[in-house]
Amino acid sequence: METTVVNLNNYVEEQGSGFLVRIDRMTKWGNPFRVGQDGDRAAVIEKYRRWLWRKIRNEEIDLYQLADLQGCELGCHCHPLPCHGDVLARAAEWAAKYLDGMPKEVGRNERGYALP
Repeated sequence: METTVVNLNNYVEEQGSGFLVRIDRMTKWGNPFRVGQDGDRAAVIEKYRRWLWRKIRNEEIDLYQLADLQGCELGCHCHPLPCHGDVLARAAEWAAKYLDGMPKEVGRNERGYALP
């Protein structure tokens, strides 16, 4: 199933997949950069992309938790405008593929991802 970004302001649970994950600023997945204060929309999304990648490289974000977002509906307040959720969705799909590509002999976690 594809990872999608939805708008929390008009989300109807009965029409959704049932796998909604909030990614607004009240969560650990929220964008710490604000439109206006930290730049225009494109700039804050790029800042979020760099911030997220730095967190991944420094192992401050658990790749298994990131991969668990794959296939979920990521709920933010700015979609359908360009959104950090689009970056997060791509990162989740990358993490799932990366973990799935780990050698099979290392074992699997409860979600089926290879353990490092």
